[in-house]
Amino acid sequence: MYYIYNKLFSTVENENENLTRRLHMDIFQQGNLEMVDEILSDSCIVHNPVLPPEIKYGPEGVKKSASATMNALPDRQFVHEDTIVKGDKVMIR
Repeated sequence: MYYIYNKLFSTVENENENLTRRLHMDIFQQGNLEMVDEILSDSCIVHNPVLPPEIKYGPEGVKKSASATMNALPDRQFVHEDTIVKGDKVMIR
């Protein structure tokens, strides 16, 4: 039982990591805002202390944040140095 649980949990963590990478690369790097509605739930929260509250919550907030990032940094290059996944939380540095 323990092995099956860990294997299942690991699969969920891998899916969450992949979604987070897609958020950065497809949306913020490539500017594909249509992906936001495909990969984020209405209840998503971006835990970034520098973001104002109006762009931390939900897909519309992420679209606003991505648009602002694209406008401010047209030559942006996202690099993922480390990824930490714990359950439903993913942190990319």
